[in-house]
Amino acid sequence: MDVLSNFSIYMIFSVCIFYVTMLVLANLYNTSKITTGIYIQMIRFILLFLIVFLPFSSFAEDAGKNTVAHLQNAANRGNPEAQRLLGSLYYNAQGVPKDDAKAVEWWQKAAAGGDSQAQVMLGAAYHDGLGGLEKDDKQAISWWNKAADKGDPEAQFNLAGAYHEGIGGLKRDDKQAIAWYQKAANQGDSGAQFNLGIAYYRGMGVDKNLQNAVGWFSKAAEAGDAQSQYILAAAYQNGMGGMPKDSVQAYKWLIISHDNGDKEADESIDSMKQLMTADEVSKGQQLATEWESAHPSAK
Repeated sequence: MDVLSNFSIYMIFSVCIFYVTMLVLANLYNTSKITTGIYIQMIRFILLFLIVFLPFSSFAEDAGKNTVAHLQNAANRGNPEAQRLLGSLYYNAQGVPKDDAKAVEWWQKAAAGGDSQAQVMLGAAYHDGLGGLEKDDKQAISWWNKAADKGDPEAQFNLAGAYHEGIGGLKRDDKQAIAWYQKAANQGDSGAQFNLGIAYYRGMGVDKNLQNAVGWFSKAAEAGDAQSQYILAAAYQNGMGGMPKDSVQAYKWLIISHDNGDKEADESIDSMKQLMTADEVSKGQQLATEWESAHPSAK
């Protein structure tokens, strides 16, 4: 039996298990033998299964529709997480035709039910005028505020940007922006970490402090931010913010930044190589490879 036949048998077996699992889940949920939270978590797992494996199967479309139906069932019962997930399916055209209006409708229900991620999405929808909504930055900020107060880092990042730009009736306030960037950065948001690095580098809303700037750029670089990786390379090359001059580390971060899509790194790599020995170049390349192998999701 060839490999393709084995794969087909495997996929048929997987789909059979999928259908049985969905039937069992539906029965348990409808008879209140499992909680809504467990039901939603299982649907999320099955959605991941569909995205990763079932595109190779002729059963994918039917299986996807079945999953959407179960998610719709939970959403109709008022579960905010199910409502948010269903809205995202419509927005991303996963298992259903793309429909921004329906996406927004479900995000509105989920946001009203207190789902912080839906509140972030709804805020972005008002900011962009998505799904028939009129652009309304005041509404966007209102929803981001709700989610930010619950600790959502994306909402905190968006709210910081709103204060920095002075949109939606907010007075431009760099100190407020920094306060919200700090909250998001402390939760690992690489964009907020980068912006804090810029703030300390320029003295924007805070006292200028190159050591703090490099510290935040380092965190963002480790989290996978390409611009921060490029800046960190420059910090090592020039000894900025108390960093030791280290051409090998500089070259390492230039390679990582380049591989992560930063176009500025191209020319800098060539220039840097001319100032280094062959051994230093080799060591920098090795360190970059090791870092990328250890951080596959940071690219």
